[in-house]
Amino acid sequence: MNPQLRFFLRLRLAIYAVLILYLAGDFSLHGPFRRAFQKATSPRPPVVATVGDRSIDRRQLERATAAFLHRQGKTWDDLPPIDRKIARYSALGELIDSALIDREIAAAAPPPLVTRAEIDASLRRFRQDFASGRDLETAMKSQGIPDENALRARLATALRRQKFIDARLPAPTPDAIAGFREELRRAAADIVRIHHDLAAE
Repeated sequence: MNPQLRFFLRLRLAIYAVLILYLAGDFSLHGPFRRAFQKATSPRPPVVATVGDRSIDRRQLERATAAFLHRQGKTWDDLPPIDRKIARYSALGELIDSALIDREIAAAAPPPLVTRAEIDASLRRFRQDFASGRDLETAMKSQGIPDENALRARLATALRRQKFIDARLPAPTPDAIAGFREELRRAAADIVRIHHDLAAE
């Protein structure tokens, strides 16, 4: 056999061996390939609502409900059945409002600017809600936030929404913000659909 051809065959076999070892380690250690595979093959959660072409699925609703209760200092296990339904509906309302505001922001020119310093300050305030770094990591995982960069992105989105609301309200009091959100819902009633009867649960 040609020595050059033999060299390339050996090189190919070595590359294949390294690749196989990497994939084996990745799957055994829950690496990125395994996570991507699990995400692609896991069943999709049911859609509970749509806002235009944006879907809100069951997993998002459960996470939003947990976040809603956390802000009130409560947990799911603390609540009787009727209060659980109220919490779910409240969280769904917040998700729908956020989707509507995002549509408005996308149509704005230019969208509200959020600086790095504002995100840093928001991150510091967010961390103060947790007794330890471990508690913060647990909360992030429960909300599907894999790392600090993803958390910063969510905080930036929240700041952008708040700036959008503040720019349209002369006095952004809680009542004024609630009225603004209600106006958004009425104006977009034809694109909001609830696909799942939460009251039946």
